[in-house]
Parts: sequence; structure tokens; C-alpha cells
Amino acid sequence: MHSHYPDTKLIPFNLAGITSSLPLHFIGSRTGATGTLDDLKTSPPVPKAWLNPSLVNAVIDRLKAHQQLHSRLDQHAIIHENLFDPTRNRYRIVWSKNMITSAGVSEVHRKGAEPELVLHLRDGEEERRDGQRYMRQILEGIYAKGGRGQESVEDFLHLILVHEASEIHQRKKAETLAPSIKAEIRAIIEEAKAYFAFPMDKRRNLDQLYKILDKTNDPRRKIYSRSLDVFESIGEENLATIEGLLALIEFVLITPDYAADAKRYHDERTRLQLAKSLYVDILHDFAGSSKADDWVKDVEASGIFSD
Repeated sequence: MHSHYPDTKLIPFNLAGITSSLPLHFIGSRTGATGTLDDLKTSPPVPKAWLNPSLVNAVIDRLKAHQQLHSRLDQHAIIHENLFDPTRNRYRIVWSKNMITSAGVSEVHRKGAEPELVLHLRDGEEERRDGQRYMRQILEGIYAKGGRGQESVEDFLHLILVHEASEIHQRKKAETLAPSIKAEIRAIIEEAKAYFAFPMDKRRNLDQLYKILDKTNDPRRKIYSRSLDVFESIGEENLATIEGLLALIEFVLITPDYAADAKRYHDERTRLQLAKSLYVDILHDFAGSSKADDWVKDVEASGIFSD
């Protein structure tokens, strides 16, 4: 571990002087989604402890070294600028209760300080039933054993950081942390690109981890592993096609927090319009311009924009 990193001992999160911004704005991953923003109005996310700095810093270093393989965004810079606290020499990444998904970003206020962004990961202890293991317990336990399990936990956090970096980038440009289906889908695509940059054995191990996390809820709902199933069903080569976008739109619209959007985009026509508008946006998000050119030619040849 680098000498300038803080002690790896888990320290309870200091809640002194912290209040959540009201109205609460929270942007979260679709992975592990179980609730809606309405659920947070009376019970916003409450930090319980810092993530292990060894885990956080390993993933931050990896993001800095390899992000150019799958993204045009400087995701490391976005995370560092918005989540690093130089006064405490650590990233504001915490285990929290009252989570409606596996991870998400909200704005908090400390007395006498500027608003800060915090990345919350689901603790989950208060959600468990009948002795179920919970997300923090599972991830910390697997990480402590080292080996392939430790790498999979790092991969899990890597995908979270990629997703949230994209959302922070887009929502700050819009000067709001309010959820947006277009921003969410662009973030999911960034996440999928990072996922497909993993070798096949890492993807298999990650799938096993997500299936373990499925058991923190009703396993039949697959609230974690469904996202990887969607990625695999679309395929890397189809992420930026109209068909791929339609599949991602369907995935997002069935999650709890997008019920209003599901009513708005309720049929093939409205979903196709959304996919077309997204298509133009996401071409700029892809690292390989030659790939983007090929996708443009394919779509032009299909006549999808001719009506």
C-alpha cells in the first residue's frame, strides 16, 4: 500500500454536523435497485462507516491506469474532484443504511462547510430477514479472504465508480442531481464498456459474486445479476445500436424508481424515439472513433432515422 494512503483500519463515519440536502437528490445504480426516491424522503441514506481504504485506493489506482481502454471520460478525475476530501486524505465513499439500491451519490452538508458529494454503498444490515447475510457483510468477508474473491470485490467497486462518474459528470452539467433516464442509460453503457474490458474469467467470477448478492433479497428477482445478464444478452458489439439501447431502456424502466418514465415511454414508438435521441448522445461517449463511424454507417443503412 502506498505510504500516503490513510490507515486501513475501518473507522466509524463521523456524523457530526452532517445533514442531507432537502429536497433530497440521489442518483443511484440500477444494480440492486429495490426502492424509490419517495422512500428516502423520510429516511435518507445514513453513513455508518468508511469503506476499507485499501479496497478504495486499489480501485482508484486501477481506474486511473486503465480507464482509457473503455472510456473517453476522465473518470478518475471526476471521482477525485468530487469525492476526495484532502483535509481527511480519503475519498467520501461509505457504507450506509436506508439504501434503495447498491450504490448512489447524494449531497450532504456539514455545518459551516460547502455541500459535499458522498458515494454511498448499501450496508444492508437493517434490511436482512431470517438471518440473511447482507451486502456489506458479504463483500467485506470475501475481500478479506484475498485471491480471486478479493479481485471480484474490486471489480464490483470498479463498475460502481465508472457508473457514478458518468452520472456525476452529466448531472453536474445539468446542475442537478435529480435522476434522468438518459443520464442513467449513458452511465449504464459506461459501466457495460468497463465490464466487457474485463477478461472472460473475471466476468465469470463477477457473475458468481452478483448471484451471491442476489440472495440478500429474493434470489428469483436477481436484483444484482440481472444487469450482467442484460449486458451479456446485448453483447459488447451491440451496446451502441438501436437494438441495444432499446434493451437497456426496457431494463431501466422495470426498476422501481422509473415508474413515471415507464408511463411516458409506454410503447414501441415512444421507446424508439428515446433510443434515437440517446444514440446521437452516446456516440460521443465511445473511445474508438472508428467503431463509432461503423455504427453510424450501420444505422444509416438500416433507415432507422428515415421516418
